[in-house]
Amino acid sequence: MKRSIVTYLGVLGLCQFFASAALATELCYSTGPVQNAMNLPGPPPTSAVVFVKVLNNSTSDSVDAKVLTFGLNGSKIFQDEQAFTVAPQASGFIAPPVDEGRAVFEFEIQVKLTGHKPDKALLGAFGTDKDGALVPSHRLVHTEWTEIRCSDFGPSGN
Repeated sequence: MKRSIVTYLGVLGLCQFFASAALATELCYSTGPVQNAMNLPGPPPTSAVVFVKVLNNSTSDSVDAKVLTFGLNGSKIFQDEQAFTVAPQASGFIAPPVDEGRAVFEFEIQVKLTGHKPDKALLGAFGTDKDGALVPSHRLVHTEWTEIRCSDFGPSGN
C-alpha cells in the first residue's frame, strides 16, 4: 500500500511537471507597415534603428521574445532576427536596424512572445535616426501593436 502511494505521488508529480511545461504559450504581434520616409520639404522623419522593448509584468515567469524586421519597399524583404529573454518584473530591449543604408521607405516589425504568461508582457518601440535622435512618429505603445496569428509570424508566414 505504501509503495503504491509513493508511486502514485511520483507519477502525479511528473504529470504536473509535464503539464506545466506544455502550458507554455505564445503570442505574436506586428507593427503593421510603418512609413519611414516621405516626400516632404526638409529632412524626412527616417529611423535607422527601432528599439523594441518588452516589459514583463509576471511576478514568477520569464518571457522569451523573438523580433523580426522587414523592409517593405514594394515587397516584403526579411532583414533581421534577434531574440532575448526578459526576467520576471523586468524589461529588456533590442535595437534592430530598419534602414541599413538601403533607403527603406516602409518597414514592419514582428514580435513573438513565448512563456507561461506572455499575456503579462507589454511591448513598446521607438525609432531613432542615424544620429540617435528620436523619431516621434515611430513611437509605438502596446495598444498600437496588432496581435497576429503565430502561424503568420515570420518571413513567409510560418
